[in-house]
Amino acid sequence: MQTLIHIGNSEAPTEYRFPLSISQGAEVIPFSEGSADSMGIFLDGNLLATIGNSWAYDANGIALQTSLVVENGTLVQIVEHDSKTAFPVTADPQIDWGWEKATIKLSEQETKATGAAGEAGAIAALPWMVALGATGPVAIAILTVAGKLGYDAIRAHRHEQCLGIVVSTNVLSSSGGISTFEYGYS
Repeated sequence: MQTLIHIGNSEAPTEYRFPLSISQGAEVIPFSEGSADSMGIFLDGNLLATIGNSWAYDANGIALQTSLVVENGTLVQIVEHDSKTAFPVTADPQIDWGWEKATIKLSEQETKATGAAGEAGAIAALPWMVALGATGPVAIAILTVAGKLGYDAIRAHRHEQCLGIVVSTNVLSSSGGISTFEYGYS
């Protein structure tokens, strides 16, 4: 789901709300900084949807400060604008309901191994790619960001969590790439 927001002038609100129709018990988990998406919606540990990183541009093509939060089942995009902003402003919250995404959840031991390899050796610590059959675009995307995975795995382990990885399997997707999250040991 993609919804373009058109902000006409400085008197317009800075918050735009979009109710989410998600199952009871679903949880919204923020992804790590630098991820392809900003957060994921999970139910019973399974990915239902990803919420893309927000953006907003003024009439001159200048990027504006914007952010996303979820409040009581509603996605809220906050767009910072004032009387000095060139209007109209266009902003976009985007939700991808899991199509063309693969989710990989590392075990505690796999998280430790990926983190222990660190940035230089992260590729050597990814044997689970083969075990899980990660090939083609998924494997290429993972190898491209192996250093980030090592860093995120170290952080997850320090938080006594496991590392989860969401990969876009459509390399042509506008939200293509990898997002990571932390989840509890099972």
